[in-house]
Amino acid sequence: MIEAFSRAFPDANTTGALLVIKTLNADRRVSEAERVRIAAARNDIIVLDEYLEPDELTALMANCTAYVSLHRAEGLGLTVAEAMAWGRPVVVSGYSGTMQFTNSENAFLVACARTAIPEGAEPYPAGTLWGEPDLDEAAAILRRIVDDPAAAARIGAQAARDIRVLHSPEAAARAARDALDSAWSRQRAVQARRRLSLPVTAMRKIWTRWRR
Repeated sequence: MIEAFSRAFPDANTTGALLVIKTLNADRRVSEAERVRIAAARNDIIVLDEYLEPDELTALMANCTAYVSLHRAEGLGLTVAEAMAWGRPVVVSGYSGTMQFTNSENAFLVACARTAIPEGAEPYPAGTLWGEPDLDEAAAILRRIVDDPAAAARIGAQAARDIRVLHSPEAAARAARDALDSAWSRQRAVQARRRLSLPVTAMRKIWTRWRR
C-alpha cells in the first residue's frame, strides 16, 4: 500500500492526499514493523500502531476518502464490507474472499497475478499460491479517486446499496433458507429413488434364488 501510494503521489503534499495505515501488535514482528516505518518515512503517511476504541475505529473508516485493501489473501474481508456499508469507495485486490461481495460496479478492483508464497510468511504455507496485486494499477486508481471524487462517490454509493440489499441479515436469511430447501429437495429425491429401487432389487433376489 505504501508503494502504491508513493507511485500515485510521488511528491508529498502536492495533492493533499494522506495515507493512514492502521496496525496493531507491531512489537510481535519488530523487524517487519521497522521496515514499514522506514517505508512510511513521508510527511503524508501516518502509521497508527495502537488500539482504538470501536467508535474511534468506525469514525476513521466512515470519514476516509477511500478504504484500501491490497491483500494477497483474505478470508472474508469484513473491514472492506464495513467500509462499503458506510458508502466509502474501496480499492481492493480482485482476489480471494472479498470477491464474494465486490465487483467492478461497487469497488475498484486491482488485478492480481498468482505467485508462490515464500518462506517466512507464516501462517501461510510456503509454496502455495496467493495473489500479487498490480501496484501500478493500484496507484492509477488512487490517483483517479483524488482527481475524480464524483466518480469515486458513485462507486461508494453503489457499494452501500449492494451491502444493504444483497448482504443484509434478511438477504442472508433468504439465501440460507433457499440452500436448506434445495438440500431437502435433493434428499427427498434420493429417498424416492431408493424406495423405487427396492421392489426391483427384491425381484432380482427372488429370480436369482429360483434359478438356483
